[in-house]
Amino acid sequence: MVRARAKMGVEGEKPTAAWLGMEAYKACQKFIPKIIKPQLGGGEIILTTQSEIEAECPNFYEDLFRHRVHEDENRTIEDFLGGGGEVPKLSNEEKNSIEHDLSLKELTDYLMSSKNNVAPGSSGYTNEFYKFFWPNLGTLIKKYADFCPKKKRCQ
Repeated sequence: MVRARAKMGVEGEKPTAAWLGMEAYKACQKFIPKIIKPQLGGGEIILTTQSEIEAECPNFYEDLFRHRVHEDENRTIEDFLGGGGEVPKLSNEEKNSIEHDLSLKELTDYLMSSKNNVAPGSSGYTNEFYKFFWPNLGTLIKKYADFCPKKKRCQ
């Protein structure tokens, strides 16, 4: 039952043909029948035994995530963005004008202009929920929004 990810079994009940079929299908999905490994010279090796496949999987991921030095690693942001000209930047006055605590009105305006049936975070609460409870939650959420940038650890 655990491998099939199904809650079909009840104590004392026999598995049905459908459950057994689903179990067999799930087992097949976890099986890697072969791996085609490229060679440095340009050829390929086909690995088919389970021991060869199990030995090659860690090698594949180690190679995939190994740090490689690229020729463009020392490029600047201007080189990356291209355009040949100067990359537009904010002035100190513009920076200071946007770096301030959010007001309750700004948060309210954003919430009211957002779509319903969308969860803005990982909590799963939709914008409709926040809109309905905003009179009760607004000041708490504003305090949280003010607190997080100062502590730099809120998610």
